[in-house]
Amino acid sequence: MKLVFIGGGAHRHLGIIRGLLDEDETNNDFKICLYDINKRRAEGMARLIEKTPEYKKANCKILWNGELEEFLDGANFVSTVFMPGTRLSFELCNEISLNYGFHSSDNISFNGAFLALKGGPIILDICKKMEKYCPDAILANFVNPVAVISALINNYTKIKCLGVCAGYTNHMWDLNRIIFNKDEENPDFDVEVCGVNHLSFILRGRYREKDLFELLNQSISKKSQKLKFSNLWSKKTKDFIEKGLEKVIEIYKKFGVLLFSTEGDGMCHLFYEETLQEILRNKKKKTLREIKKEIKEWEKRKEILDKNFFSLVKENLDKNFWERGWKKLKNLNLKKDKNSIFVKIIRGLMGKKEKIVTSQVNKNSVRSFPERFVLEYSQVVEGENIKPVENLFIPENMFGLISSISQHQTLLADAIYYRDPKILYNALCSYPINQLSKKSKKLWREFLEINESEIPIEFQSLKDYI
Repeated sequence: MKLVFIGGGAHRHLGIIRGLLDEDETNNDFKICLYDINKRRAEGMARLIEKTPEYKKANCKILWNGELEEFLDGANFVSTVFMPGTRLSFELCNEISLNYGFHSSDNISFNGAFLALKGGPIILDICKKMEKYCPDAILANFVNPVAVISALINNYTKIKCLGVCAGYTNHMWDLNRIIFNKDEENPDFDVEVCGVNHLSFILRGRYREKDLFELLNQSISKKSQKLKFSNLWSKKTKDFIEKGLEKVIEIYKKFGVLLFSTEGDGMCHLFYEETLQEILRNKKKKTLREIKKEIKEWEKRKEILDKNFFSLVKENLDKNFWERGWKKLKNLNLKKDKNSIFVKIIRGLMGKKEKIVTSQVNKNSVRSFPERFVLEYSQVVEGENIKPVENLFIPENMFGLISSISQHQTLLADAIYYRDPKILYNALCSYPINQLSKKSKKLWREFLEINESEIPIEFQSLKDYI
């Protein structure tokens, strides 16, 4: 089986490939191709993978020094992991969004929408190559906003695209924290999910044959114990986790829905003004100079992280390191990740029945939605078959919000494919926060100026519709 990882130098690939190669039944003639614009990063990742105990016992070949077309030729699985556009444009749009009273993120937000205008054409070009060299391969896209990219590829190419998210395992941590007061990943929660990426809901669930919602209700009714955190997290991360868990419980009590993945930009749509005010209370307006300075500091930190990560290639890494080193270094990227959504998809393609949650166009999978609209929902992969689980729906009290976001994301995909500013205008207008307001239109104008050199030139005509 030939696997191609585009953006192959990303640190997360180490844990993913370790998790994949750890499965005895999947160690059959893998050819793993790591493609990265920065070939030194791809080589560093390959050398690290070769040092792992999982690689040493696998029947596997790993390549990094080749062209994309060469790697794609005959591939069975392709993944894309990178962030399109410049860090400066993204951070400027973050700042402007907050100044106008909008949340910002790389997904469900206006900044996420403009990120799609940058990444969409790149992924579309990759898929045109896939149509030529590997038309039957599955694309697992990690480039945000994954839902928009999924709608673009599934509606306008012959490639089947699954929009995947690192948040796929969030429920394994959060449910374990809420129900069992344990700060560790627990893969024994079997859930069925529907919504949009970063704002999906658990419709049904079990934990080792016990009903998930019965366990949850029992846990919530008891006097809550303070969660004892592992030593993996900084104080800031612990605070973030605690607030997220509080919101999950509050949303469950208030609306009767259980969030699948605690992602801030999704949750905030249920408490939009409240969470925005909380951010703004602690925020100071930044000048362009301050933003550039922060980016330089971020680049330095990233350079140090890269240097430390890839320096492991020169180290003598024993069995103890590969089993426990990630805890000592507090680096989850070193940990064998058998629960990764990438691993589950590949195992499923090889014939092992796997339940996954990804962004896909509806195709009559979720009731009351158009076929071409993009949603996030539970599916089962078994060989060449990828089928939705039965009886998927959006909770009635969330239907309006989710349908608006789904429409927004699907129209964004249409606009990218046709490079049509009028469709883009309709897509932005369908975003369900402050629709057609003066401040949203001012925001779009500023976004067009900031991103002028990074998005297709045709979208500058959006100004005519504004």
